[in-house]
Amino acid sequence: MKVRSKVSRIWITFGVFLVVRLWSQSSGVEAVMEALEHKRYHDALRLLAPLVRAAPQDVRLRTLEGIALSGVGRKPDALRSYRAALKVAPSYLPALQGAAEIEFQLRDPAAKTTLQAVLRRQPSNQTAHAMLGVLAYEQEDCPAAVRHFQAAGRESHNNPAAQWRYGHCLLALGRAQEAVEIFERLRALRPDDAALRYNLALARYQTGQAQQAAAMLEPLTESHAPDSDVLSLAAAAFEAAGETPRAVQLLQRAIRLYPAEERHYVDLAVVCMNHDEPNLALEILGVGLRHNPKSSRLYAMRGVVHGELSRFAEAEADFERASQLEPEKGFGPLGLSVVLQRTGRDEEALRKLRDHLRREPQDAAANWMLAQTLVRTGAGPGTKDFEDAREALVRALAGDPKLVPARTLLGKLYLQAGDSSRAVQELQRAVELDPGDRTAVYQLMVALREAGRQAEIPALLSRVRELIQKNAAEEQKNRRYRIVKAPPESR
Repeated sequence: MKVRSKVSRIWITFGVFLVVRLWSQSSGVEAVMEALEHKRYHDALRLLAPLVRAAPQDVRLRTLEGIALSGVGRKPDALRSYRAALKVAPSYLPALQGAAEIEFQLRDPAAKTTLQAVLRRQPSNQTAHAMLGVLAYEQEDCPAAVRHFQAAGRESHNNPAAQWRYGHCLLALGRAQEAVEIFERLRALRPDDAALRYNLALARYQTGQAQQAAAMLEPLTESHAPDSDVLSLAAAAFEAAGETPRAVQLLQRAIRLYPAEERHYVDLAVVCMNHDEPNLALEILGVGLRHNPKSSRLYAMRGVVHGELSRFAEAEADFERASQLEPEKGFGPLGLSVVLQRTGRDEEALRKLRDHLRREPQDAAANWMLAQTLVRTGAGPGTKDFEDAREALVRALAGDPKLVPARTLLGKLYLQAGDSSRAVQELQRAVELDPGDRTAVYQLMVALREAGRQAEIPALLSRVRELIQKNAAEEQKNRRYRIVKAPPESR
């Protein structure tokens, strides 16, 4: 899901001439100041010319010259004047502020350095923080952008463009609830903005408010040609809210309107698989491949479905094709390794995974699968395969710290090696990330017992009982829906 973003400049006038007002009264430049205050910039430049010639190193005159040049639209010349002042006095605040504003407007590479210099003089300068927030956003450095937007306070709060970027970065950092608050505030200002409605719906969806997200997107889906992203997010929201028929309708419409977009076929196939309709999933993926014959993702997804149906020859062919089309994505090698393992060809699976990891050593999923295969084929403590598996899991978690199966397996390996303390640490983290993962919970109970922490086990047993009850309820709920190709009366 992508966030909609609007980019517009922040135009801020520092009013630096106020800083030199007192000096002007005693140095004969009252006329220059008066002209600047009344925005008679050409007059100010005429009056300044002889003064600057007489004292070219005067930082205050150079700063006033920069203000006047900026006022007549000669921003590069104004920047040269500010920089001339800063060459003499590098920390002169009025010149720093004037240069920073122009550099920001021109997106000069020096803007960030100048704004940081302003903050060294004025750490709470909200305007400088707001500008740095925008620059960080444009460089896709969301952690820095969020820090600066927070420090910008009212300067950011009162600027819709800055708030938009702020919300976007909060979403990118997984701080969806904070993003909801930002986009709600913006929506009050622009209730009819479709892109803003989409962003707010995305934030709500990511906080688990699927029903609210679906309701927000419903009006956008009713247009003559709704946006592809809108249809995709709305379908995901309706499915998460338990309204599968509506999700299917939206994905079918997305496929009709955007037949070249592979994701809609994949999403609809996943819905079919979730509701026990693998043959319909195959049919949908087949249609997708007719429109997108070079889609490695569609081939890989079809390989998954064939594998679920134990059609291993077809699955292997699809994964091989996916690997040929886009070997760098890993869809094919990973899927193929699964098929090879399920058909008892573990050595061949290990070879495929190792070949892939030589090209993509940080691939988290591939490292996890390599470790899983090594463990299943008998790697025990003290063996090279056991150490290779442990190292692969560490790499997997470095690439994806939230990969719960890898963390669970690493905890199990620590337990086998007799390190119950580290096993408990890894497994507790796994359970924190996914409280519904029964394997992680079971392994944690074993690790706690080995670590002599039996008093903590009853609480986990209660959690297991709750998980079993919850899963049974979800299975019952899922059985309410059957996906069919057409209404009964039309078949």
